[in-house]
Amino acid sequence: MMGSKDIHATLTRMSEVFPEVAIDCLASLLERDTTVNKPWTVSDHIDFSADFILTLGSASKHFQAIVAIGINFAAIDVFVGDHLRSRDITQHLDEAGDIFGELANTYCAMLTDNDVYRKNFGVLTQSVPTLYIDGKSYFPPIPAIQGECCIGDSWLSMAHGIRKNPGR
Repeated sequence: MMGSKDIHATLTRMSEVFPEVAIDCLASLLERDTTVNKPWTVSDHIDFSADFILTLGSASKHFQAIVAIGINFAAIDVFVGDHLRSRDITQHLDEAGDIFGELANTYCAMLTDNDVYRKNFGVLTQSVPTLYIDGKSYFPPIPAIQGECCIGDSWLSMAHGIRKNPGR
């Protein structure tokens, strides 16, 4: 079973998988062509702040994971504006939350479909997405990979943190 150092090394070896899956996910779900302007980084914990942060946990008998998606309010329309029906700010954010929840679910599913990911971490069952608005979420210290997908000057941060299930 992998410990933190092993997971860190595995994420580093797999560093191209996560942004490739993210770009494919954004293209298939949101019909958006995005780019990765700089390599995604592996660290000891997820660390980003954004106006709008959505998290989605997942777990198996062996691992616990978290996917985080962060975006600033100004970039929401760039990424999902075509998919929003309402211009009322409250409904607008509710709809955007639903869309980013689906993005997180789809990203997790597409990672699971990836042979390299599945070989290293298996299949993890997803939980309910949680949305944070107007703040910085504190993420626990677990090995993670994170980066940004961009459309022009607008960006969307995505991260995946994973650890050995402490109950095992």
